[in-house]
Amino acid sequence: MPPLRARIVDFPEDLPFSKTEADAFKKVHGLLSKIISPSAETYAKQLSLKRRRPHTMGLLWIMGLYGKSKKERAELVLDSKSQGVRAEYGWLVRKRDNTLYQTIAQCFGILKGHGVRGEFLPSKKDWKIRLTFNKKAGGKATLKALKNYAKKLVDKHGEPTYKGSSRFKGKAYSLFAKADMRILRER
Repeated sequence: MPPLRARIVDFPEDLPFSKTEADAFKKVHGLLSKIISPSAETYAKQLSLKRRRPHTMGLLWIMGLYGKSKKERAELVLDSKSQGVRAEYGWLVRKRDNTLYQTIAQCFGILKGHGVRGEFLPSKKDWKIRLTFNKKAGGKATLKALKNYAKKLVDKHGEPTYKGSSRFKGKAYSLFAKADMRILRER
């Protein structure tokens, strides 16, 4: 099946970064593009990926914006104990029994195919979500690029408002959802 048509902005050329940093941003663009416009062997699988797209993009947005990076590993961690639970990422975990929603577990499966491993670590009242970027995903450099990209979008356009059901409203998130990285041209 050919990929679903979606609005994806081409990766900008002539970025004011080193080759290593530009390659990391290109990996982030590639990851976002594959999620925005998935290709699959069957039409049914493609529709399933399309239905999970808002959740997967929302998960990457949240982890890029709120996740803490670990210096020793290529991972982002979102921890309810140290950061509290906000509406922006409260939709990832059920409040009544502190378990991960099945939809988010499916997003972990989608991301795993792109070299990003998701892990949910619950405790009695708190939880932790960890995304680890392997070499296929670009490792630590790509993780850093994702964080920088989300930060640049929020710095310029403001933090989007959470509208419920894994949906965000605002210019920063709408650019992220199109993999529009032209903001990287600005220093």
